[in-house]
Amino acid sequence: DLTYASFPVLAGHFLNDGILTGEKVIDNLMNNTLSARHVLGIYPGDIGTSAAMTSNTEENDFPGTIIVGLGEPGTLTGYLLTQTVEQAVSKYLLDMNNQPDSGKELGISALIIGCGYGGLSIEGSVKAIIEGVNNANSKISDLYKSAIRLIQRIEFIELYEDRALNCMYALKKIESRENRQFNIRIGNKKLKVLFGSRKRLAIDATENWWHRFTIKSKKIAANSKEIPALVFGVSTGGAREEEKELYSSTTLINLFIEQISTEDSWSPCSAKTLFDLMIPNGFKERLKRKGSINWILEKETAAYPWELLQDNTSNAEPLCVNAGMIRQLSTKDYRINIKRVAGDRALIIADPELNGFVSQLGGAKKEGEIVSQLLQSNSFERRTLINKSAAEIVQGLFCDDYKIIHLAGHGFFNPDEPQRSGMVIGNEIFLTAFDIEQLNTVPELVFINCCHLGKIDATHEKYYANKYKLAANLGTQLIQMGVKAVIAAGWAVNDSAAHDFASEFYTNMFAGASFGDAVKDARGVVYKKYNNQNNTWGAYQCYGDPFYKLENRTTARPAGARQYVMAEEVMIDLENLRNALDAKNYTSKVTLDIIKNIKDAVKAADIDDAVIAEIEALIYYELGEYTLSVEAFDELRNVENAKFSVSSLEKYCNARCKKYVEDCKSEKDAPELINKMRSIIGELEALSAIKKTAERTNLMGSAYKRIGFLSIKPADKLKAYNDAAAAYSQAFENNGDRYAFKNMVLMQCVYDYGVSGTGKTVMHDIKAKKAIIDTLLEQKKSLNPQYRNLDYWEFIEEACIDFLLLMLDKKEGKNDDNWKALEKKYKRIWKKAGSKGKTKAEIENFDIVENALSISKDKHAEFLKNKVSELRDNLKKFI
Repeated sequence: DLTYASFPVLAGHFLNDGILTGEKVIDNLMNNTLSARHVLGIYPGDIGTSAAMTSNTEENDFPGTIIVGLGEPGTLTGYLLTQTVEQAVSKYLLDMNNQPDSGKELGISALIIGCGYGGLSIEGSVKAIIEGVNNANSKISDLYKSAIRLIQRIEFIELYEDRALNCMYALKKIESRENRQFNIRIGNKKLKVLFGSRKRLAIDATENWWHRFTIKSKKIAANSKEIPALVFGVSTGGAREEEKELYSSTTLINLFIEQISTEDSWSPCSAKTLFDLMIPNGFKERLKRKGSINWILEKETAAYPWELLQDNTSNAEPLCVNAGMIRQLSTKDYRINIKRVAGDRALIIADPELNGFVSQLGGAKKEGEIVSQLLQSNSFERRTLINKSAAEIVQGLFCDDYKIIHLAGHGFFNPDEPQRSGMVIGNEIFLTAFDIEQLNTVPELVFINCCHLGKIDATHEKYYANKYKLAANLGTQLIQMGVKAVIAAGWAVNDSAAHDFASEFYTNMFAGASFGDAVKDARGVVYKKYNNQNNTWGAYQCYGDPFYKLENRTTARPAGARQYVMAEEVMIDLENLRNALDAKNYTSKVTLDIIKNIKDAVKAADIDDAVIAEIEALIYYELGEYTLSVEAFDELRNVENAKFSVSSLEKYCNARCKKYVEDCKSEKDAPELINKMRSIIGELEALSAIKKTAERTNLMGSAYKRIGFLSIKPADKLKAYNDAAAAYSQAFENNGDRYAFKNMVLMQCVYDYGVSGTGKTVMHDIKAKKAIIDTLLEQKKSLNPQYRNLDYWEFIEEACIDFLLLMLDKKEGKNDDNWKALEKKYKRIWKKAGSKGKTKAEIENFDIVENALSISKDKHAEFLKNKVSELRDNLKKFI
């Protein structure tokens, strides 16, 4: 996950592209700074352009980003990537050398730029980035002729393990064979694993290709005799952009389009005719390859129905059914400041009350009801306005903010009177793109179906004839105002087919599908169900980012129904889910829903594998769902010939101890539960007889401290805490385990406060206490997780040491600012890392410390108890 990059993230951006994939993640981490620059037209695109942005504030410690321009898609080469990286890093170094030296070495965390869509190999990308950084270092060094700061480290960061592995192989090859040119040393010979990393089967390793076709209308001067033409551009995947002009009569094309867009019928012959008329011969073969297509259109070319194209008349399907097809708008007219909706709220307007102006539409009414029900079942707040007056509709539109707006009814297009182009919401009253433009908050998704079948009178027929232009008009206006995804029907649609399209589309979006995939599936369902009965599947013009998803980072919904063939697929999905928990990518509810979804698919596929049950139990453990975790471990333990790791046996012991603490509802429950914990200590001793490890001895210490927590008598509590300190001490003596040392100190501390006054305690020995404090300070100095695998307990170690120092040093412990700083540190870490189970364990530890201090008669112990209680309560509210 890019959240954990060590340095500013180096990412690339193609000219006229949207903020997609990795850039989109960076944008979210930087409070939409990238989107703001993109909208203002000051975003990198051409080779050599760049922007360095930081967000390292008290609330956000993401190290920032350097975005480099990659030029037109299809033109990128290794040489050009080197050039653009060199110029970007040079500018960055100039800026950094004009700032006070922070003492930290400079580095960048680079994505493997230009792979897949950019057409470069992983090795080609890595070489170009290294060479670009080397060149920048060299030029800045020559310029300053003195001691200056240069880029010392490059961290290549990648989401998927297989690509990261390929990157490592490429680096090793460079280091061993070509290092005269590149001059690198691989600082860590292993992959560094961060929170949120993912695995995938080789079958999933292919990129989701969206082939870009750019269509512009040729600008012809007034009174010129030039032939009107459409200019087509296509990315070749090589080092050039092919461009051709189509000199077919645009008048002929327009006449043909108007004819077929007013008929609710379809024929392969019509589709083939359109294909031959609208596509230059040199580009036809590229379209026939059936890859997903991303049309980059201007306002003028957006009016053409690209969705209707079909390359053959026999045994063929339309291109938009065979593959994904999404439109993007190429325009410089954008709303400058885009205010997004935070909540999940939707507005449905269907079949407004028209007072006889034109006929009411029963199909539109039913569509509104279907969509409203789908939104309700997916926990969306919604305002449903069906058969309502124009006044009620306008008030409903502007009195609240909406993430989704769905419109179903009549639509008119009058090029001579733009104010009479839009959705009819009353007698001579229209909801136009200009009205929607007045919304203060921009919706993310707008679905406009203003082309239901209905009786049309002769007076208004001419306005229906150009409805495909209305769809283009509304679609382009909405994209300009910042809507992320727009669907607009271009002509009259069959009611039943329209209902199926809307239902399938929303179902897929709510299941976690991307916009491009949801549209493709909806078109496919309608095409197959209605075959050649109507052309509704092609009526919908869909604008936006093909990778846009309805869910956001923290409220993601579970993916739709899964299908599995082999156990390895299930294990990868579960491991990816488990890895996502420390990165806080899913809520507990969503995680549990995903597990249920996976288990249903496993059952349907008749897959039986004990390793699947083991990972499931570990996920429950990470969620702090200890009852579910113990049940899953019990089920695994009872499987004949089950295979599972010894680590899982250790987690099983710890999960039961944690569960027993939760099970204790009153003092009457305590004795039985304490006996169960002692049995678990016996199991850990049996494991230790095989091999005594720090982990097993630490777990014994954890069991003892929970026994102390549940014990009623002060003497029993003290004995348990003393036993816990002894167990942690053994773990520390075995291999110098720092986790064991900190827990040993904590247990010794609470024990000593409990027996204060005897004069025989470690913490009251000034020399012993000073030695412990010195050791903790040395440990704090040596913390450097930057070049190691991310581990939550290492991530939080500094905060744990600070807590211990406040417990040990009376002067520091009495300073309220120190406790506030500690609270802030915990919150800052928990904002970006730590599964629910881990944060829950920290809260439980504060509970144990508070409970232990409560038996002491020492005044400072009482003060500490109150501070620990306050800290715990504030952190509980935070999580």
